[in-house]
Amino acid sequence: MPDFVDDRPADLLDHLGLGAADRADRLLVDRDPVGQHAGVSAAPTRQRDALVQTQQTARARPVLDKDRDVLHPFGELFRQRVERFADHLLECLVIDSDHQSIVCYGPRSLVSVTTPARPLARPSPADVAAARGRTIPDLVAPGLRVLFAGINPSLYSAATGYHFARPGNRFWPALHRSGFTERQLQPAEQHLLLDVGLGITNVVARATARADELDAGELRAGGAALATTAAELGVSWLAVLGVTAYRAAFGQPRAAVGPQPELPGGSRLWVLPNPSGLNASWTAPRLAAAFAELRQAVAA
Repeated sequence: MPDFVDDRPADLLDHLGLGAADRADRLLVDRDPVGQHAGVSAAPTRQRDALVQTQQTARARPVLDKDRDVLHPFGELFRQRVERFADHLLECLVIDSDHQSIVCYGPRSLVSVTTPARPLARPSPADVAAARGRTIPDLVAPGLRVLFAGINPSLYSAATGYHFARPGNRFWPALHRSGFTERQLQPAEQHLLLDVGLGITNVVARATARADELDAGELRAGGAALATTAAELGVSWLAVLGVTAYRAAFGQPRAAVGPQPELPGGSRLWVLPNPSGLNASWTAPRLAAAFAELRQAVAA
């Protein structure tokens, strides 16, 4: 049977956000969850005819506001699709009213995602400046193998809303090269870490231009909060990214990179180098090797 071919103009299809597989009555062959591509599948004639009729009806029935003015020329089909997508996103978000956390449940597979996410749009200087003091939602779930804790968000990361988003940061390459992920993830794909039992938080939640803008009291309070979070979630390993921050946050002035004393709640503790590109003493291969040592300890 020939593949289903949709003869509507491409710009209309793109505006509606309909991939080829969706237009084939949802008989999906290979659908990318971030909506970057979709395979084409065959559909029986009756399904094709019914779909064409639905599309024609939608195009002929615009959405009207309370004054009967046209709000959108492409009709009810567009509205329903946007609502379904919004409902899908809300299903896996649990937002805490104080410091936000993303807690996502349900199976997803890192292996099945074959197309990298599109690169993040670069925030403007004004966006970066306006991000001072913002927080980024923690990426956490119960029973994590490793919870990575950065020192605090950079202004660039806070402006994007993703952890370790600044292009010069080496967290994502080190995570892949050390074997924690099967490929290098983009910051916008951070949610996929939960599939392999990894999470991200920060010692201090607020964004600053430099880590030295944080005072000792903030770091100590952040260390106590981290220990509580790790205990409540049943985290196996807490990995703090930055030995100087760890020393201040946990009262261990002589600590070095590597394993640390176990936390009171039972989580094991490890200190990793700060992956910032400004940390020139740790080259990319050396940084990846430090991450790999933790991975080996986790797997033991």
